Amino acid sequence: MVECTSYWYWVADWCNAHQVPLTLAHAKMLKAISYAKVKTDSVDARTLADLLRVGLIPEAHQCRKEQRDLRELTRGRLRMIERRSSLQSSLWHVAAKYNVLVQDVGWRYLDRLGEFLQQQLPEVAWMETQPLLDQIRLTQNHIIALEQAIEQQTGFHENVERLKVLPGFGLVCAWTVVAEIGDIARFPSDKQFVSYCRRVPGSKDSGGKHRHRSKNKDGNRYLRIAFNQAAIVAYRD
Repeated sequence: MVECTSYWYWVADWCNAHQVPLTLAHAKMLKAISYAKVKTDSVDARTLADLLRVGLIPEAHQCRKEQRDLRELTRGRLRMIERRSSLQSSLWHVAAKYNVLVQDVGWRYLDRLGEFLQQQLPEVAWMETQPLLDQIRLTQNHIIALEQAIEQQTGFHENVERLKVLPGFGLVCAWTVVAEIGDIARFPSDKQFVSYCRRVPGSKDSGGKHRHRSKNKDGNRYLRIAFNQAAIVAYRD
């Protein structure tokens, strides 16, 4: 048995190659069940062995290796997009200090934007924005490379084509949803699926009082990002 952290891939591959059954434990649910004041490796191992013996280990979904490869590519792309947005925000704030609007040129043509900023900004500010432009350009190249690798994935095209007909769903957004969901049959109901996508606020009801927990982080953040993007695109169209 192993907890579902960022490092379980190689353990699962080794167990599969040697035909060893593997139980992937849901780390957060397991923590709620096996809370202890004293936590050491030996205490944790003994507690986990006892829970496994009586069948009380909350299991996490184990996606197939080929599904994992696609998921890592789509997640890497989303992380690169977040990094690009952060860099763009930093550059925008530097330009705004001198009443220079990046929107006058836009982000699509970075060479043209660089020439515009060099003409409009003082020398010190230009020295600050130039490395930001270089990082944005490099990040954009990484995004393009990841998108090309995503499009070369095989075995998932049928599901992708089904999603592309939905409002707001482009090719990469559809790939992301397919990669994160895996087998849709693993969700017993549509409500559980929507909750997994972080589209349902949490609640904390007690003593007749009802409280929503809108910042609840249970579920898949990448699906939340994908559905948010699809909703924005659909609204604009």
